[in-house]
Parts: sequence; C-alpha cells; structure tokens
Amino acid sequence: REFKTLLFRQIFVIIGITVAVILGGYIIGLTLLELIYGVQLHQFMISFMLLLIGGGLNTLYSYLTVVMTVIRSQKKMAFVNIIVFAVCLIILNPLSRKYDIFVVTLISVTLNLIAVILSSIIVLYDYFKYKKMQK
Repeated sequence: REFKTLLFRQIFVIIGITVAVILGGYIIGLTLLELIYGVQLHQFMISFMLLLIGGGLNTLYSYLTVVMTVIRSQKKMAFVNIIVFAVCLIILNPLSRKYDIFVVTLISVTLNLIAVILSSIIVLYDYFKYKKMQK
C-alpha cells in the first residue's frame, strides 16, 4: 500500500511540474528565447509546446524505469527501449530529412508516449501479479 501511494504521489508531482513548465513555456518561454538569441521564434510555438510535453513524458518514463528496476522488471524495460529505438531508427531518421521540425517533434513525442504506455502496462501487470501472489 505504501509503495502504491508513493508511486502515484510521484507521478502526480511529475505531471504537476510538467503542467507548470508548459504554462511557463507558453507564457514566457519563446519570448525569453527570442531575447537570448535575437531570432523570431513564434512560428515554432506548437513545436515548442510539443517538446515540453515530450520532456514531461520523458521524465515520467525515466521515473517508471526506476520503478521497473525496483520491482525487478529490467528485462521488460530493455524490451521497451529496444522497441522505441527500432521505431526511432526506422521512422524518425528518414522523416527528419523529408519533413519540417513539427513532424519530427510530433513523432518524438509519440515515441515518448509509447514508452510511457508500455512501461505503465508493465508496472501495472507486475504490481497486480505481485498482489495476486500475496493472496
């Protein structure tokens, strides 16, 4: 019970910080970057927001990898990494040469989302399997 509470608390903290960063990025992010680099960046607002969302997903995935390590699911974690890496090699490289930054950003966020979903399924599966063994 304590593990589940800590797990969900940390996930909600990650989601909360991600939402705060996305809001901060939307309000002052590109304006600040424009001041630093002296380049007009507002046409990249959607890509910037997607990158911030992808960063939040990546953070959540990193946390789930720690959880998978604690519950001894490293082999399954390797499986998730291999899938995401293979899809990245097959899809992302050719498309990055053909399309603009928005498409590449969208694919990157989608790959992060796939990693989070697969990792969540593994953690939930192993958690319920453990609970069933405890009965």
